[in-house]
Amino acid sequence: MKDKNALLEAMPDAAKGATKVLGVAGTVLTLGSTWNDQWHEDEVDHPDWSDSRRTESAVTTTVIKGGTTVGAAAAGAWIGGAIGTALFPGVGTVVGGIVGSAIGGWLGGTGGEMLGDKLNDMYQGSDFAKGVHDVWKGIFG
Repeated sequence: MKDKNALLEAMPDAAKGATKVLGVAGTVLTLGSTWNDQWHEDEVDHPDWSDSRRTESAVTTTVIKGGTTVGAAAAGAWIGGAIGTALFPGVGTVVGGIVGSAIGGWLGGTGGEMLGDKLNDMYQGSDFAKGVHDVWKGIFG
C-alpha cells in the first residue's frame, strides 16, 4: 500500500512537468505559425515588399497577435487547471488539471487571438507603427 501512495504523490509532479513541456511546445508552435501565416499573407498581398519589410511585418504580428494568444492561453490554462483542481481533488486533480488546462488553454488562446487581431489592426498605420518602421528600416535597410 505504501508504493501506491508514493505513486499518487508523484503524479502531480509528473503532470506539472508534462504541462511545462506542452506549454513550451504550444508557445513555439503558436509563434511560429503566426510568423509563417503573416509572411505568406504579405507575399500575396504585397508582392512588391522586400524580405526586410515582410520580416518586419511578421515580427510585429508575431509579437502582438502571437504574444497575446500565448498570454491568454496561459491564463486560460491556469484558470482551467484551478477549476479542475477544485472539481477533482486528490488523484482527480491530475486529470481535472489536464482537461481543465486543455479547455482553458483553448478558450484563452481563441480569445487571445481575437484580441491580438484587434490590437494589430489598431497598431497598423499608427504613428507608433511608422516610428517602428523607420527604426527597422534604419537598422536593417
